[in-house]
Amino acid sequence: MLRRASPLLTALALGGCLFYRPDVEVLPVGPPQQVASAVRVHLLDGSVALFPDGAAFGPDSVRGPNALLLTFPENEARATRAVPADRVLGAEVHTAELDAATSFVASAGAAAVATVAVPLAAIAIFGSCPTVYADSAGTPVMQAELFSNSIAPLFEMRDRDVLPDAGLEADGTLRLEVRNEALETHYVDHLAVEAVAHGPDERAVPAEGGLALVLGRERAPVEARDRTGRDALEALRTADARPYTTADAVTAAVSEDDLTDAVTLTFPRPAADSVALALRYRSSLLTTVLLYEHMLAGQGARALDWIGQDMASIGAVAEFGEYYLRRLGLRVEVEEDGAFREVGRVAEAGPAAWAERAVVVPVPDGDVLRVRLRFVAGGWEIDRATLAEARTVRPARVGLEAVTDDAGAPAPGLGAQLATTDRDHAVQGPGSVLWATFRPPPVGAGRRQTFFVSGQGYYVEWMRPEWLARPDRGRFVPNDSTLVSAIGTWRRVRDDYTARFEASKLPVR
Repeated sequence: MLRRASPLLTALALGGCLFYRPDVEVLPVGPPQQVASAVRVHLLDGSVALFPDGAAFGPDSVRGPNALLLTFPENEARATRAVPADRVLGAEVHTAELDAATSFVASAGAAAVATVAVPLAAIAIFGSCPTVYADSAGTPVMQAELFSNSIAPLFEMRDRDVLPDAGLEADGTLRLEVRNEALETHYVDHLAVEAVAHGPDERAVPAEGGLALVLGRERAPVEARDRTGRDALEALRTADARPYTTADAVTAAVSEDDLTDAVTLTFPRPAADSVALALRYRSSLLTTVLLYEHMLAGQGARALDWIGQDMASIGAVAEFGEYYLRRLGLRVEVEEDGAFREVGRVAEAGPAAWAERAVVVPVPDGDVLRVRLRFVAGGWEIDRATLAEARTVRPARVGLEAVTDDAGAPAPGLGAQLATTDRDHAVQGPGSVLWATFRPPPVGAGRRQTFFVSGQGYYVEWMRPEWLARPDRGRFVPNDSTLVSAIGTWRRVRDDYTARFEASKLPVR
């Protein structure tokens, strides 16, 4: 039974949506690693081996009792005792009842995996939770990433993101393309659009509690400096995809006593008692290193039990959540009486699509308003920071009108799964895509609309063969030492990861 996330669990934003380049080190050969969780092992030819009672991952084979091999493309099932390790493309925890039908559905995209992912895996693997595209002059343009922080069923949560370039079709409908471009399995429980009507010189961003903030009279800071004194104003004035990133000197000097970077913004003092600080940002690939290299690869095959069992335990998740709340996320602080105090917090987004959020901040007495952004060094890319007048409104929820599957055919059954929050998940495997159509309400003359995509679900990462072959270094424990190590790894591989990231998406059919 799927459990809903508490507010504490909702805070466990891990920067989701990730990417991995296999290491080339020679790994030691050790005894097989026993995994107790039910797992699904994907093979290079598109076939799937089901191990409902766990499996032993050895250097030559993956073995387990009561296993079933589902062949592709014959679509046949037969009993098996083992599959060769050199035929494994990836392994994932299976969170639902293990049966042939469910597994073939979750293996949608097997042909794409077998023909496209295998050669790409030798170079790099792009990883991302569901990516949302909209048409722009005949070209699909990425708009958002859905529930990028929901790495297991217990983390399932709702995610709401601005669709910055989504326009209506001639018939008044809004058509979105939802892709799985990575070696992951996506479980999508609900998909909707929200519409916010506002004036022609305003825009809207998601707010807490299902609300929206309508922003107007935005102004850029007059000064922006990071903790080294570096001028960051040019990077933050406009949304131009040339963001502020942490200086190398800061990431090189991190320690368990000092993990953060900070940017101080100075604005002329507004006349209002409160205003909104609007941010355009995304996570850097530091979160890739943290999750993939330290949480998953660092545990070897045991990471399957970490996802399937530890991350299904309230105690383990609470431990993880406490650390996240203490260390991660972006803190918004306002200067008052010569000291900064925290007034708000923004969670990480994925590293592929730009996210838009705003935090309401008080305006203390004084000639200027100083706001400080504080975050883990190297973890954020901030493209714009502005101050705006804001009002809170409730968006209009726009239900799903129709769904077309990746074969181009109407899919009413898939649409029914996505139309309501009912724990009946639509399952998307690697390389799959669906098109969702919505019909927003019309707006009056002289008015505009901003659209949000609202999605709920989770995704399960496929463990790569290189990770499965690594020795188990013990259960992952979130702490500052691990974070310092991840920042160091990120500094060493940053240029390579960044160069390979977009180039290694898994094409959809």
